[in-house]
Amino acid sequence: MDSFSLTKFIMSFFQWLPWVKTIRHLVGIGIIIGIVLFTYQKFFKKNNVQTTTFSGNVEEVNIIQKPSRFFIPFIEGSVGQGSDGLDTSIRGGARFEF
Repeated sequence: MDSFSLTKFIMSFFQWLPWVKTIRHLVGIGIIIGIVLFTYQKFFKKNNVQTTTFSGNVEEVNIIQKPSRFFIPFIEGSVGQGSDGLDTSIRGGARFEF
């Protein structure tokens, strides 16, 4: 087994292959975290329900809601009629709301 070489470790910061591998691992970790957050938000997070009751003469009500989530992952499927039969598609991504 090779011993640890400090010069080899430092020189690896100036090569492209270790950076590509690092980016690949970060993308994989990001996808896993996105799937976990999506599952948590869709199935386990409790929704806050707000009920407002007005009494008397109310002429106009303006309700302004700010999004409570910043990162929203999504997966969408669609089916449509094409010229040669049914066309299906699936897409996924993330939406950021400010």
